[in-house]
This record gives sequence, structure tokens and C-alpha cells, in this order.
Amino acid sequence: GIAGFAIRPIVNDPVPTSFTFNENNYPSIESIPAYATELIFDNNSYPNIQTLDLSRFTQLKTLIVRDGAFPNCYYVYLDNPLLAVIGIGDNCFTGVPPTGEARRLAGFPAAFVIANAPNLSTITIGSGSLTSVSSIEIGNVSDSVEMTVGTGSFSNVENVIVDESNASKDFGNSLAGAIENGNPGKTVNVVIRPTEAPTTLPPTTQPPTTLPPTTLPTTTLPTSQPPTTT
Repeated sequence: GIAGFAIRPIVNDPVPTSFTFNENNYPSIESIPAYATELIFDNNSYPNIQTLDLSRFTQLKTLIVRDGAFPNCYYVYLDNPLLAVIGIGDNCFTGVPPTGEARRLAGFPAAFVIANAPNLSTITIGSGSLTSVSSIEIGNVSDSVEMTVGTGSFSNVENVIVDESNASKDFGNSLAGAIENGNPGKTVNVVIRPTEAPTTLPPTTQPPTTLPPTTLPTTTLPTSQPPTTT
């Protein structure tokens, strides 16, 4: 009765932060709780996804992608400051990007991007994964990452693009070597992306200095209009 309910102990169960996902229990990536610390994508899951951006998972520490997951995905973007472990199985992310006008409208290249993962310590990729990716971009990463790339994975990668930081360059060189080991006879270039890009931002503050002169013509336009009416 009510008395029995009243004396019932209150137990605060911890909120689960590790999830195993497929399109049946979570039909979209957006439906996955953003506070997840561990994401496990089930075998052969999410065949309808072509581009994957996991940056909304700011607490993510472990990413596991089981065999055959994301079979039509060709673009992966990771910006996860706490991410420590990436494990990708066999034949994952094997999507082929659209061509022609469809590719332009899609706006995403066939790329694997680790924009920000300063705590990353381990990357393990099975065989035959990320086969359409043509470039890898590495941003802010740790200076010591263990990595294994299986046979045939990243088979179409031409360039690993890195920042000028030593950690990014070391990461890029190690990853390029791992890809070459998994694809005998293949050469992967490590390309340094200059960090001068931010210097192009200050000039965008100059247009306001050009705005005041644009107010002068407006003051002359009304004076020029009356003569046209006489």
C-alpha cells in the first residue's frame, strides 16, 4: 500500500554512458545521448549513413565500430577532446562518394578527419576499411599513439595532411607508415598544412573601415536625383 511505498528505499541508478548502437534501437546518430562516453556501433549497422560527424559527443572516450558497420559511409569527422581509443573492425566505412554534381552538392570529400583528439592513445583498424578515403586530416593529437592498420584499409589514401606541430607530424608519419605496411607497394605522402590560415582572419576586420565611405554616395544620391526631375 501507500505505507509500503513510502518506506521503499530510493536507489539512484547511475546513468549509463556506454551504448551499443544500431539503427533499430537508435534510428539516427542524432538520437544517441550526447553524454555518451563509449560508443559501440554494431556489426553491419547504419547502412544509410554516408557522412559521420561525432563532434557532439564531447565526453566520448572510446569509439568501437564493429565489422561491416557504416557500409556506405565515406566521410568521418572526429573532434573529441577526451577520446582515447579508436577501434574499427573489418570492412567498415566502405562507401563510395557521389560523383559529378551530386558530389558538389554533398559538400563532403572522401576523407577521415581527426580534428581534435589530444588524449588519443590507440588506433586499431581492421582489414578492408575506409577504402574510398583519399585523404586523412590530422589536427590536434597526442604525441604518442599506438596504431595498427589492417590489410587493404585506407587503400586509396594519397595524402595524410598534418599541422605544423611535432605531435601532428609524428602522428601523420606513423599513420602513413602503417597504411603502407597494410598496402604493400603503396606510397602515402605526408603534407604539412601551414598554420598561417588564422593570419587571413584579421583582414576580415578591414571591411568595416570601408563601410563609412559607402555612406557618402548615399548622401550624394538624393542631391543628384532632383536635377533629373527638372
